[in-house]
Amino acid sequence: MNKIMVVLVCCTMLAGCAHRMAGQQAPALAAAPASGTVLSFRESDGFSGNAVASVQLAVQRTNDSAFDLAVTVSGEPISGLRSGQTQRYSAHWTVAEDATYFAPLRYQQGLPLFAGTSDGRREWSRSPVTRGASARAEDWTVRGRWAGWEEVTVPAGTFRAARYERDISFFNNDPFRWRTQRSEVLWFSPELGFWVKRQVGGTYVQPPWIWGTGYLVFNEARVLWELERVDSAGGGN
Repeated sequence: MNKIMVVLVCCTMLAGCAHRMAGQQAPALAAAPASGTVLSFRESDGFSGNAVASVQLAVQRTNDSAFDLAVTVSGEPISGLRSGQTQRYSAHWTVAEDATYFAPLRYQQGLPLFAGTSDGRREWSRSPVTRGASARAEDWTVRGRWAGWEEVTVPAGTFRAARYERDISFFNNDPFRWRTQRSEVLWFSPELGFWVKRQVGGTYVQPPWIWGTGYLVFNEARVLWELERVDSAGGGN
């Protein structure tokens, strides 16, 4: 295949993707289920597929568009989620505080969990982020993209879900972890008003003076959450 043919094939594929996206529409993002709803997730090791923990998120509405999630965990989670924590979201699914990424984080300006234009283009956002008890902020940059609709099967059933992709980059305060990059995918169900599946993983670089060689790239843990059940505010499933 010559270069002209390669270019034509690539252009055809890109045009086809754009056409399929143009025939779809991004969902309207509801501000989570009603107060008192409890969503139970199975947390698994994304590399081995082994279940490691069970995570319950109890919705606590603070106003019409903002809400908290009270966290309860059993097992040995890979993520930073622990019982007694509270994840906080302001208007339109903007993250203010969470522990999904291996440690409790506070977002000084907030970052949208679901971002991207209706035609699939990425949207950028930035925020200083503090980790745990540290007062020193890391500068996070997030690129978000709505990537279309998929049918997703999880233990709780099969859902028509909007796929959102997030690329996160920052310079870690840990001197042994440089150029941290994270990739995250969330599958949001408008029927439920919440994500039913979520996966996060990433890489970081260690400086050459540690190993006496060049820069080395390491994988972070990969974590997968899948919805197992929903208990409504009235106590039913």
